[in-house]
Amino acid sequence: VLKDIGSIYIICDWKLSGMYQSILNQKFKIQTRISWKNEAKKKYNNNLMWTDKLYDIWFASKSNNYLFNDMESIRKTNFWNDIIHFKANQGEKHPKELIKRIIKVSSYKLNWVLDPFSRVGDVGVNTIEMGRRFIGFEANKDKILLSMKKIDRK
Repeated sequence: VLKDIGSIYIICDWKLSGMYQSILNQKFKIQTRISWKNEAKKKYNNNLMWTDKLYDIWFASKSNNYLFNDMESIRKTNFWNDIIHFKANQGEKHPKELIKRIIKVSSYKLNWVLDPFSRVGDVGVNTIEMGRRFIGFEANKDKILLSMKKIDRK
């Protein structure tokens, strides 16, 4: 289904990162792993010596001819420590700035964005706001209804 110029982004914490790398590597070309510093992440465990503040974002494509908007305003590094002030609304897992950065560099207006884990629609809302088209899936019926309602308001 993914076009040759299409991209895949998977956002995960370190515990799942190796698994996703392995899965992506089987069918896609991994372009990079982005580390995102998340100051809002609250997984503190008094038994651990290290506080976990990073998420991995795996960026993969079907071919080496993928779409990438080389925007001057976007920092060209795979460590994104500039999107750290994030207060989640109900159901949101990632900041709007993070989602919009990914959408901006990998699509043009009217392109399709697919979110197979829509939760309450934060990716869908950002996609619509940026002039893209959106398809989302969610196994939880209550969350998909919230998602549809939120996206329809846009």
